[in-house]
Amino acid sequence: MATFSARVLSITQDAYVPKVIDQTLDDNIFMFRQLSNGVPWRGERYKIPVMLSKNTNGSSYDGLDVLPAAQVETRQNMFYDPRAYSIGVTINGLEADVNNISDSQVLSLIETEMETAQISMADSLGTIFYSDGTGNGNKDFNGAGNLNDDGSVATNIGNLSRTTYPKLAGVKSPSGGQLSLLLVSQLLTATTRGSSLKQSPTILISDMAVWDFGEQLLQPAVRANYDANGYPMVSRNSKAPISGTAFKGSAGFKAIIYRGTPWVADMKSTAQTLWTFNERYLEWAGIQSKRHKAVTFAKGTNIDSVYDEIPSGVTGFQQRDWMESQNQDAEVAYIFLKGNLMAKRPGGDGRLTGITSA
Repeated sequence: MATFSARVLSITQDAYVPKVIDQTLDDNIFMFRQLSNGVPWRGERYKIPVMLSKNTNGSSYDGLDVLPAAQVETRQNMFYDPRAYSIGVTINGLEADVNNISDSQVLSLIETEMETAQISMADSLGTIFYSDGTGNGNKDFNGAGNLNDDGSVATNIGNLSRTTYPKLAGVKSPSGGQLSLLLVSQLLTATTRGSSLKQSPTILISDMAVWDFGEQLLQPAVRANYDANGYPMVSRNSKAPISGTAFKGSAGFKAIIYRGTPWVADMKSTAQTLWTFNERYLEWAGIQSKRHKAVTFAKGTNIDSVYDEIPSGVTGFQQRDWMESQNQDAEVAYIFLKGNLMAKRPGGDGRLTGITSA
């Protein structure tokens, strides 16, 4: 490396790339797709009426037989409680003043710190969305770990027992270590009602290692499709796969397709696991506080990160304005996310576990 003398250094200014390059955070497709389709929260608990048994009061009859008239209970209410998450941003007043000198500033300290907090929070939420909701003293949002479960981890879901109502139990199957297309097919079959498209999984998700195993099993058909059409893609919002060529210029995620279902790699996904989700019955409901303002994500203004693609206008993401400290030259702001992730038909989801090879 060249070493310059004071003759050069004293009259030459350092140059900085005007954007922070993220080297830390991981991609997080599952969280993107759930938060992108949020709805407003209703009530002190979010109530979902579900039909858990059929009306068995029917029978054949002849002539003047007495017709059945007994009432039959077929429905129960699932309840989900609201949860909340926050992250704080503290700015040293002297540092902000120095940074704000116009002819010295490369990036705004306040804007960069706020953007750092936004994407750090999104990254942490991605981990929570694969967990079981019991973290931090049962204060975490629900995640795949309890919503997509057979009852071995989460015995109750939505305030109802999976033992009492086994239709609320998802599918959890051990792979025995080796992934096969038969195991993938059996997982899809177990989480599908007949050939109904509406009652079929909308997406398969795994980490990169399991995704690689799946692509290996699907060769050479996958390669022929890539060559003809480009990599299939899925978007943040659409439930249907879109061809790589048609998706050019849009933000999305690469996929492989099996049985018409897109299979994507999510770096936050639980290791050695292949998940199936019917996202039509997964719902994020967010609480919009009248005390706070909505967060508008900076979209990589100051930081080049995987979270440039985080959805705008997520229901429940808000910010409390900067407050000046009483006895320090400092300001503090907080970003909040309030609401919860809910499964309306948890029995339609499943996972294959313990995958170590193809």
